[in-house]
Amino acid sequence: MDTGEELDNLLAMLEDEDLTDMDVEQAVEMIDEWNGILSKSKEAELKEVGNNLKQLKKLLGASKIKEADLAEVMTELGKQVDTFANNAPRGYKTKLHRLGKALSGEGKELASETANEE
Repeated sequence: MDTGEELDNLLAMLEDEDLTDMDVEQAVEMIDEWNGILSKSKEAELKEVGNNLKQLKKLLGASKIKEADLAEVMTELGKQVDTFANNAPRGYKTKLHRLGKALSGEGKELASETANEE
C-alpha cells in the first residue's frame, strides 16, 4: 500500500470514529506505522511530526493517560501537519489539511473536556 492509500485510510477512519474512543493498542499500531513512513523522509518538518508521534505513543503507553498532555500533543500535531500541507506535493495538500484539522480538532475537544472536568 502506498502513502496516498495510507492517508486515505487514516482520513476515512478519522471521519468514522472519534479518536478519543479509539482502542489504545490500535492507536499505537497506527503511530508505529506512520513513524515508519515518516522516518524515511528527509523533510525536517516530517521528522518533527515523527517526534510528536513518539511523544503521543509515550503518553498512550503510560499507566495513567494525562488527557491534558494528550490534547496538547494532538493539537500540536495537527498544526504541524496543516503547516506541512501548504508545501505538500499535489494530490496530498487537501488530504493533509483535512488531517491537520482533524487532529487539532480532536486535541481541542479533548482539552475542552478536560477543562470541564476540573
